[in-house]
Amino acid sequence: MKSFCTFLAATVILMTACSDYEDPGPVQKAEKSYALIDFDRLEMGSAFHIEVTQGNNFGIDVRGDRRNISDLVVYKRGSTLIIEYDENESRKHDTYINITMPALKSIHFSGASESKVSGFESEGDLDLYLSGASVSQLDAGYGRVNAVVSGASNLRMSGLGDELDVELSGASILSAFDYPVREAILNVSGASNGKLTVSDDLDVVASGASAVLYRGNPTVTSETSGSSTVSRD
Repeated sequence: MKSFCTFLAATVILMTACSDYEDPGPVQKAEKSYALIDFDRLEMGSAFHIEVTQGNNFGIDVRGDRRNISDLVVYKRGSTLIIEYDENESRKHDTYINITMPALKSIHFSGASESKVSGFESEGDLDLYLSGASVSQLDAGYGRVNAVVSGASNLRMSGLGDELDVELSGASILSAFDYPVREAILNVSGASNGKLTVSDDLDVVASGASAVLYRGNPTVTSETSGSSTVSRD
């Protein structure tokens, strides 16, 4: 009798858990554009597919499932464009965001987002933050890129720059062989991996079984611990 009651209770719990999940069914395709302008910073915190392109005019176009788009909140805070869902819930269908803007100074993407950023050229700085298993491809050129990449995220870079300052943690990856710079500073931890091309000066702190592989002939200053390595490709 006791075993039967235990089985019955487990069945009820399982049925309750299943009833909490609602299959949305097939995608209900929809598109929407937003008329916001005068932003040079981006912040998005969900598993969006994001494409950001340099252009003379501002544009924000979204496509995906109608219900997801209805839940989107798109607004500005100062010069930052913020796109997020009004409720944090699991979503079966993907949402695609295309943004055109004249200049880009800061990126903050999280929540397993996938992004491509291309066409921007500036002698100034780009501040870039990736977290939560996000993946980003940056095809651009900046005087200095300051990047913080965490939580098993992946930053891929191509183009031409002058300075690079990157912090990698939590099994994150930097792939920047195709983004040569004059000077670079790397702080790498938690089994992270960095690859880059440097001509003059490379300063590395690596810990927690991390690895840095570089190309070029820079003067290298390195501090390693916990079986981490810094080596020339």
